[in-house]
Amino acid sequence: MSSRLTPPGDAVTPLARHRVVPAPRRSVADWLRQQWALARRPRIESGWASLCGTGHERNQDAVLAAMPLFAVADGVGGGSAGELASSQMLAWCRTIQPADWHRPEALAAKLGEADTALASALERLSPGGRSATTFVGVWLRRSGRGLVAHVGDSRVLQLRPRSGAWEATRLTADQTYANLGEVPPVGSRPDDPARMVGVGAIGEPSVTRLHLRENDWLLLCSDGFHRFMSEPTLAALCKSEASVPLHGLAQLLAQAAARAGSRDDISVLLVRRNPSGGARVSFWLALAASAIAALALLASTRGWPSDPAGDTPAPPPVSAPSAADGAAPLPPR
Repeated sequence: MSSRLTPPGDAVTPLARHRVVPAPRRSVADWLRQQWALARRPRIESGWASLCGTGHERNQDAVLAAMPLFAVADGVGGGSAGELASSQMLAWCRTIQPADWHRPEALAAKLGEADTALASALERLSPGGRSATTFVGVWLRRSGRGLVAHVGDSRVLQLRPRSGAWEATRLTADQTYANLGEVPPVGSRPDDPARMVGVGAIGEPSVTRLHLRENDWLLLCSDGFHRFMSEPTLAALCKSEASVPLHGLAQLLAQAAARAGSRDDISVLLVRRNPSGGARVSFWLALAASAIAALALLASTRGWPSDPAGDTPAPPPVSAPSAADGAAPLPPR
């Protein structure tokens, strides 16, 4: 499939598959460097990828990953209209003040205002065009607490690593005609989104609270991804590729959905909450233990020669003075 890749802002190139080769043996210094790199990871880490669908001239999805907002918008409309709708929606969300995204009811009210604001912006940028966008966003604090908001059928899933298998929990419910019990208009399907921003169909935005614990992941995606990627398959892929950087893993997931048959735009945004001070404490404890072991080894190789009859060093032999040396003989007892 010849999907065009829209790289993230730092121009991460797609990962290539190579044959498996034995991993080189690592020294203690290499291990300490790796532990230091893990200890210095940001508290909230993210990576994303977006593929243009084979039936589109432009990618109509938009992705935003900038603390505190992580969001995916899926534009709807011909030509460049969908692309404008999704990008304008994310630009508008960045204007929401912290006082509004700390409370669910305040954030829902602000998202309700987005419908009119987006319609006005689109009429100015693309007169006569008709476009809208679905939206899913997470306003996240460094403590791991935040809010999840969505309109339409883009999704958020929470991934929780476990020793045996990863757990994938859906945090949003698709606002489709079928799920809302509504009759779709002529030309629409029951699984099409019934709620969108920009055409007066926003309805009541869904806003819920979120608690992301250490080592938990979030996955935000457009329907071009989740329609072709089951949650068990997603969890298995994330578990098997957990060591890959998040940008690279997001690209692998997007490409997997394309291989599964998705012809729509595919956007995947991964967010991970890394451990806080525990990693740094572990690093310094490991460094201290390595230093103590090195000093003990150095001391054992540079000590006094040992007495064969015991464990204490043997003192040098001392001889008594003799008459030949000019010393007076000792008086008899």
